[in-house]
Amino acid sequence: MYMIRKNNIAIVHDFLSQYGGAEYVVSVFHEMFPEAPIYTSIYFPDKTWPAFKTAKVITSFMQKTPYISKIQKWLFFVYPIVFRTMDLSSYDLILSSSANFASGVKVKKGQKHICYMHNPPRFLYREEEYLKKEKVAGLLRLLVSFISVPLRFFDKRSTVKIDFIIANSKNVAKRIYSTYAKESIMVYPPVEEDRFCLSEKSEGFYLVVSRLIGYKRVDLAVEAFNNLNKRLIVIGDGPEKQRLKEMARNNVEIMGWQPDEVVADYLGRCEAFIFPGEEDFGIVSVEAQLCGKPVVAYRGGGALETVVENETGIFFDEFDSKLLADAVLALENTKWNKKKIRENALRFSKKRFKEEINKIIAGEQTDVKK
Repeated sequence: MYMIRKNNIAIVHDFLSQYGGAEYVVSVFHEMFPEAPIYTSIYFPDKTWPAFKTAKVITSFMQKTPYISKIQKWLFFVYPIVFRTMDLSSYDLILSSSANFASGVKVKKGQKHICYMHNPPRFLYREEEYLKKEKVAGLLRLLVSFISVPLRFFDKRSTVKIDFIIANSKNVAKRIYSTYAKESIMVYPPVEEDRFCLSEKSEGFYLVVSRLIGYKRVDLAVEAFNNLNKRLIVIGDGPEKQRLKEMARNNVEIMGWQPDEVVADYLGRCEAFIFPGEEDFGIVSVEAQLCGKPVVAYRGGGALETVVENETGIFFDEFDSKLLADAVLALENTKWNKKKIRENALRFSKKRFKEEINKIIAGEQTDVKK
């Protein structure tokens, strides 16, 4: 029997160093439990959601590591130690948000641990795909593969003491089961529906909003629009930014990071949203649909659950720029019902998310999905 006091909850997340969907979920956890401290490995207030500035954020020893913002990705072997050594013994409930190692926190008898899992760590369980997309080669590739063996052991062992794993989609629920042989409760991530209005505007440009890292496949969109000679705007930042700028022709603009209000404005004015990678969920594609904008998406991952084919978007079947370009042309020859597109997106509201999380915490929702 667990006795949970609402003022005795700890929130845990891998790192607060980017504007990602996982970090947005944590910001909603903070909104639900504003008194709960947030434990994390590193925190850069100016590189993630501003909501955390009102939270009590407790960082690890990694925060003071020299050049940590540049090398954090390559210190992946340190994260298990970081989370395993966090002292969370005084809390009734540990609410973790994990795509890496935050799920591995130490739990004592009488505590409840609920983990919102965005994905089992990609670099551990989809290693070849991850290393290829991140362009890791040579001795570094061998080193990563060698270190991954004990890390997988630690990761699988750490899931044993999690009371409930929440998967962010059916896609991820299946991956969790195949990875850990553990069932999960499926709760879609939240989108803030009031920030995005149905828009009748279209200024003829297409839009990508993404972190600019390898597996997001923004390069595919740039290549497709280079060949289409149609206007594409890319909003986002990351290690791929300079390469994408060098690839882009005059009709493709790489804007870099932009604040929320600018992103919402561009979503309202674009012709359609381009979603070129395989995502676990993909919040921004849902935000585009809230504006009534159709989506061109790769047929895989979370897009299969958020995009309704020929009603709210069009799929392409392989990571091929020509197939993406063909899908854009097909989209232009399709009549779209903007109200229907928005109605589909409203299934993922923030209010619904909060209600479902509270039911799980209260023990009222325990249905699991393989």
